[in-house]
Amino acid sequence: MISMNLFWMVHGDGPANHRHGSRASAVTEAERLARANPGKVFVVLEAVEAVRKIDVERVELRQPGARTPQWPAAPDDIPF
Repeated sequence: MISMNLFWMVHGDGPANHRHGSRASAVTEAERLARANPGKVFVVLEAVEAVRKIDVERVELRQPGARTPQWPAAPDDIPF
């Protein structure tokens, strides 16, 4: 599961690279940039989805504290 907080970014002429922790912070920044750059448009973007590809996921099935079975070691360390 992806653990990520909601964030906002301001998009203008250049690449947006700062994540704002609140909408109000992003709007304030967009207003500041608009005042400093008359005629330019700055858009507040909200992150709405997060996606990732997972090739392998490992899930521990034993209960915490359960004993691990011990097999005699094979010469190549493969237990079968």
